[in-house]
Amino acid sequence: MSPDSPLPEPPLEVELKLRSTEAGMASLATCELLTRHSRTPLKRGKLKSIYFDTPDFRLAQQGLALRIRKDGRRLIQTVKGEAITSSIAKDRPEWEVDLKEARPDLKAFGDGTLLDRVGVVLPEELEALFESVVERSRTLLDWTDQAGRGAVIEVAFDNGSIVGKGRRQVFSELELELKEGSSQALYELADALRGVAPLAIETVSKAGRGYGLVAGLTPGPRKAGSPELDQDMQVEEGMRRIFRSALSHLLDNEQSAEIGRDPEGVHQMRVALRRLRSALTIFQPAIGQAAAQRWNEEFRWLIGRLGPARDLDVFDKDMLASIDSGEPGKVPLATLQALTAEARGKAYDQVRATLKGDRYAEMALGFALWVELAKWREEGGDPAVFATPLGGFAVETLEKRYRRLLKRGRHFDHLGDESRHEMRKTLKKLRYGVEYFGGLFESEQMRAFARKLADFQDELGHLNDVAVAAGLALSLAGRRDGPGARHAAIGAGIVVGWHAAAADGHKRRASINWRAFRQTTPFWREARS
Repeated sequence: MSPDSPLPEPPLEVELKLRSTEAGMASLATCELLTRHSRTPLKRGKLKSIYFDTPDFRLAQQGLALRIRKDGRRLIQTVKGEAITSSIAKDRPEWEVDLKEARPDLKAFGDGTLLDRVGVVLPEELEALFESVVERSRTLLDWTDQAGRGAVIEVAFDNGSIVGKGRRQVFSELELELKEGSSQALYELADALRGVAPLAIETVSKAGRGYGLVAGLTPGPRKAGSPELDQDMQVEEGMRRIFRSALSHLLDNEQSAEIGRDPEGVHQMRVALRRLRSALTIFQPAIGQAAAQRWNEEFRWLIGRLGPARDLDVFDKDMLASIDSGEPGKVPLATLQALTAEARGKAYDQVRATLKGDRYAEMALGFALWVELAKWREEGGDPAVFATPLGGFAVETLEKRYRRLLKRGRHFDHLGDESRHEMRKTLKKLRYGVEYFGGLFESEQMRAFARKLADFQDELGHLNDVAVAAGLALSLAGRRDGPGARHAAIGAGIVVGWHAAAADGHKRRASINWRAFRQTTPFWREARS
């Protein structure tokens, strides 16, 4: 191939990144399972990679990472793209070409898909940002999956560091890369290795570590994506895609939640967990009550662990920040703000400890493998429901949830706080069902229904925030002793009074939105007629 010939479309690198403790990695490297399936003993070597970008990080903004790696005598220039699947085994486009010298040369890739995506980047604009030095031990495994299909998997143990701008970060990870065969083999191998040592899903790439280290570029919060579904798809496949999408939403916000700079990180993790719980309820007829209950308990536990941080974020950013009490309230509110900041710091310590803990790691990887290996089949799932067309199942599900909401909303204007809260939870279940299945009925009626549902939920959500804020304000004020106690108590009173006065307006708007929603014809009925 001549230097000016465009390269073909890049191959997709299918890999699953995991991590364990130092002792766990040692146990995995010497375990009988690997020895039995390996073609050769582990081969050890050093990999040195230099990552390049423009000063304004144009490649990173395109979701691309450019590196030159020294592997033995070879110099390999690689560009990796972002994953294109929502499963934990990521399919990433990867372009590779050998170089003669350690200087980036994008033209070496030809003028195909990659260069169109990169745009105009002059050679002199590319600069070395950071480097990784990795001690890698790797081998090839032969694996036959449960369907009798053969696969070849590269298993690599990486221990290394990222260095840039005088900073250094060490890391250790286990990478399973599919060389031949079905990705089912990757999941079966990962499931087997869990029996040797504790494993967790690794959500941060080497490039991601480097950009975070030298430029402070870390993933921001991400909202949920929409799984691709169709009416004729069987329930089992639709269920798998919905579970994948919701789990991906959870994992995509893990790093943002740990960092804690943006309150949306924790918020989106909690949204993902509620979506997962809603999906479990929707598909309980397929997977069975025991499985749904088991995972629901795990997701409820995590929602609770993230809850204090979320409540304090809302209290700080929405409840306190919206008050304009003038000069008399300045000192009391500042006292309450300081108490909030202290409590928020402790709450985020709990978030970080939870997301680094064993229970979360086991939950996330365990659920992912439960989905990818369809373990519900061996846990009492119902084959008849699995084979049901998704379109009809969706209509039945949405109709049930809609009727439950109407029942909860009888005499809406006279509901108390607790009844309104229960109605809000029922509303959320319908909304998540609409988000999951709405694409099956794409129409202006569907979009109008979803908008009115969201408007109503927003008003109920604010009323719930006010109720939570009142209790939180009094609780925070009770933590201050001595001279500041009086200011804290006054600050709490201001918060409670201010938002109680505003609550009547939200109740009126909620009532108006509820009437507007009830007058909207459910889109699935129109699609069915």
